[in-house]
Amino acid sequence: MKQFVSCLVVLAALGAVARGEQNQGQDNGVKAAVEAWAEAYKAGDVEKMAALYSNSDRVTLITSTGKLIKGIEGARAMYKVDFVAAKRNKITLNDMFVNQLGDIAWVTFKYTADFAKTDDNSKWQLNSRGTMVLKKEDGKWKIVQEHFSPRDDIERLTPVKE
Repeated sequence: MKQFVSCLVVLAALGAVARGEQNQGQDNGVKAAVEAWAEAYKAGDVEKMAALYSNSDRVTLITSTGKLIKGIEGARAMYKVDFVAAKRNKITLNDMFVNQLGDIAWVTFKYTADFAKTDDNSKWQLNSRGTMVLKKEDGKWKIVQEHFSPRDDIERLTPVKE
């Protein structure tokens, strides 16, 4: 039954796109939600991060190293470890493109994070391409899926020379 409903959702979405009902390039607050994610990530605030995701065990995150994280509690646990291991100094999102279909939106962007590892204070830059799927819940955009991949135009992780 779930597969049948999923198929219906996909067919409805394709029909809406074919009829021109998709809002390409319009963000209706989606871009601000992704930017809030970047700010919370830079701040290293686990609870602010968790509040940006759907409060569900169906949340899915895929890191730029290919690690799969499932559920809001999995995301919370990942961020707790990540925020202890490194302090982010700067987060940059570029080439952001937003698509929306009703209460669902998807966003692609280039992501750069300058950070210092807490164990040895070495400085690094992480570059990746991000995709997020957001769903409007109670009037707010919530992340339901995110996927980061290495980019083909730059190394994923490079040391920063001082």
